[in-house]
Amino acid sequence: MNNRRYNLFFHLHTISGISISVMLFVIFFAGAFTLFQGEINQWEQYEISKTKPTKAPGADSFVKAFEKAQKETKGHYGRTISLYEHDGELAVYVSPSADSTISEKERAGGEYIYHETTGKFGPHEEYYGTGTLLYWLHFYWQFGQIGYLIAGFVSLFFFLAIITGVLVHWKKIVSNFFTFRPFAKWKTIWTDAHTALGIIGLPFQFLYALTGSIFGLGLLLSSTVAISFFDSDVNKFYDDFYPNYQAQLGKPLDKEVDLGHYLDWTHKKWPSF
Repeated sequence: MNNRRYNLFFHLHTISGISISVMLFVIFFAGAFTLFQGEINQWEQYEISKTKPTKAPGADSFVKAFEKAQKETKGHYGRTISLYEHDGELAVYVSPSADSTISEKERAGGEYIYHETTGKFGPHEEYYGTGTLLYWLHFYWQFGQIGYLIAGFVSLFFFLAIITGVLVHWKKIVSNFFTFRPFAKWKTIWTDAHTALGIIGLPFQFLYALTGSIFGLGLLLSSTVAISFFDSDVNKFYDDFYPNYQAQLGKPLDKEVDLGHYLDWTHKKWPSF
């Protein structure tokens, strides 16, 4: 590699690394503690944790949570609903309605938590704690979609720093890995540690940077694909990738869905699920 290219990669490596250092540290710090999100929330909500059921929620609990959410959001027409277990309770996510004939206020969705033992039902915000704070901070969701994009760009610059770092150290990557001078000046110690730790963690850092970029910038990627290959038709893009995306849009079901029936059927088919 000639000097011009070496200097180019060296400066790219330095600038990209320094520019994202603080934000990347926050992402890693919050991500490490997010692994214990459930335990942190249970510790904070000790009174609720004492009354948590010892077994998985049954069909009745799902039906009750579904009905309560239906009252809160003025019906489920045109919405996407997700129910899942969340630290022993049932979490219910209701998307904003696609029905354009109702007011903006009535179209609003929400996230709720249903506590099976006490029957308490309320907004998800009531259960927010340190665990949730750290989980959101892992991808800057406190800033909404902009924060998600920020995390994506941080990961992208992290990816750039990794690639340029490998190119800069390529010739001496093996010899420098086995070089550590603990009694030299501080700059030398930091340089040796930076090289050694960088090589040890290289596979993991590469995956973090790549997957973080895809997750964070997924919206831009899907938009680019829609513009390039689907004539800027986003609905056509979703129809192709998610065939059922608009299958029922504008066509309300002519009968009630027995949610309990499907849950019981699932438990029978997969008893240990």
